[in-house]
This record gives sequence, structure tokens and C-alpha cells, in this order.
Amino acid sequence: MGYILATVLAIALGLFLNKYFSKKPQNLKTLVILGSGGHTSEMFKFFNAMPNLMQSHLNNRIYIVAKTDIGPNGSENKACEYEDTMGNDDFDVCRIPRSREVGESWASSFLSTIIAFLYCFGLVLRLRPHLVYAYEYLIYL
Repeated sequence: MGYILATVLAIALGLFLNKYFSKKPQNLKTLVILGSGGHTSEMFKFFNAMPNLMQSHLNNRIYIVAKTDIGPNGSENKACEYEDTMGNDDFDVCRIPRSREVGESWASSFLSTIIAFLYCFGLVLRLRPHLVYAYEYLIYL
């Protein structure tokens, strides 16, 4: 559900913000939306398959992780490890509220999803990314 929400948000914001990016820069500001579990590993497999592109054009990365995805195996830690291996200091990690926690009731998840959506909407407006990579979707704004 979170990936669908992130994808819909990215597409809608891409259409809305496209007028701000009439000239696309060489170094693209890239939002990378990381999930929990195997989704984060899939992202970095994709990145490792194209290291030259990652260093030449996509080296201004901003990772989006859930506030509750913490610990040694958490997405934020994996993003920092990846950037260390790439030798890149030009990255940031933003923590967002999770739209639905595991085991959360559907009734309360409605409110938490609205809160997460509004938070993400404001974050994308503030960051103004050129590219959003959300699991299997690559969106050029």
C-alpha cells in the first residue's frame, strides 16, 4: 500500500512540479524510496548494476525511509553503507511516518495514511526532485 501511495504521489507531483524544471540539470536530484525487507536490497541491486550512471548523473541522492525502519538491518543503515562503498558524501536521508504499521487496524490506518501522505507531499514540494525511484518505478519529473 505504501509503494502504491508513493508512486501515485510521485506521478501527481511530477505533473504539478514539471513547470519548475524546464531545463533538466546534468546532476539529477534523485529521491530513492526505500521499503523494509527485501525492497531495499532490490534497490541496491539495481544501483550496483549501473555504477557509472550512479556516480556521474545520479549522485545527488535523497533516501526516504520510514521512521520505524531502524536498526543495523534497517534501510537507513543500508543506504549509508551503500554510499560509503560509492565514496559519495552528497546524499541525505529523510525519515517519514509509515502509512500503516504491521498489525495496525484498518480503521486507524486510514488516519495514519492521511498523515503520511500530507507529510510526503510537503517533503516533495520542499525537495523538488528531478527523479523518483520507488521500488520498480522510475519516474522522471
